[in-house]
Amino acid sequence: MSQDLRWKPFGNYSKDARVSIAVSAIAVIFAAETFLNPAGAYEPFMSVLAFASAGVAGFRAFKTRAYLGFLALPLSLVWLNPLLGGNWFDSISQIHFAAHSAYAMLFALYAYTFMRMAVTKPNA
Repeated sequence: MSQDLRWKPFGNYSKDARVSIAVSAIAVIFAAETFLNPAGAYEPFMSVLAFASAGVAGFRAFKTRAYLGFLALPLSLVWLNPLLGGNWFDSISQIHFAAHSAYAMLFALYAYTFMRMAVTKPNA
C-alpha cells in the first residue's frame, strides 16, 4: 500500500485506530477550566500543558500531514499572558471562555482524527 503524501485538513491516519484517551483528557481538562473561576490566580501548569500539548500536536500534524493540526500552536500563545503577569485568565471573561473552549474543542477533534492511537496488530 502506498502512503498518501498529500496534506489534508485532518491528515493521513488509520480510521481503524483507537481514539486517543490522552488527547481526549487534554480536551476535558481545558473544557473544565472553561467554567472554573480561578479567583485571581491562574495555575501555571495550565500554561505548560497548553504549550506541551500544542507542541505534540504540531509534531503529529507534521508527521500525518494534517494542516489543521497546527492551529494549536498559535492558539497556545494566549497562555503566555498569565505567565507574563497578565490578567486575562484571572476571572471568567470572554477571553477566558473563548480560549479554553476553543482549545478543548480543537483537542477533542484531534483525538478523533490525526492523533489517534496506533493500531496494534494481534500476534497470530
